[in-house]
Amino acid sequence: MEHSEVSPRTGRSEQIAPLLTAIVELIGTWSRVDVQAQVAREAGLQIADSDVRALYTLGSLDAPTPPSVLAASLDVSRPTMSKMLGRMNAAGLIRRIASEADGRSASVLLSPEGRAVFDRLDRAGIELVDEATRDLDAAELAEMTTALRRLTGRFTEKTPDDTTRHD
Repeated sequence: MEHSEVSPRTGRSEQIAPLLTAIVELIGTWSRVDVQAQVAREAGLQIADSDVRALYTLGSLDAPTPPSVLAASLDVSRPTMSKMLGRMNAAGLIRRIASEADGRSASVLLSPEGRAVFDRLDRAGIELVDEATRDLDAAELAEMTTALRRLTGRFTEKTPDDTTRHD
């Protein structure tokens, strides 16, 4: 069996590799259900751990959103999204808005109670990030924010919009 040698990292790739690792670690850590649950607990919320990201995403979008779009955004299957929305609906956190074009489909958005819960969740997240970045001054925070937004924009430019997922 022949093994091909991987060329050692050189130049710019030596600088990019640690950045990639840091991005993966940050996204992985922030997206973990237990971290999201911690943020929810710190906000005094009693919602299913797995629903925290859905609530946060709906609050950030702040517009009626088809469940299929929300599922794609969260990278979950449509049946999983349906269960999440069912729990959130039962808790009074969302409302469904029937499509004017197609009465069979609906979009969802936060109810006033859901908006209040989102606001508490958002404040808890801001406090957590504030604590983690306490050693950065205003200029460093602005620079980091700009760099992350630019990087995110470049990733989304190159990522195809795939709204189908099978878990």
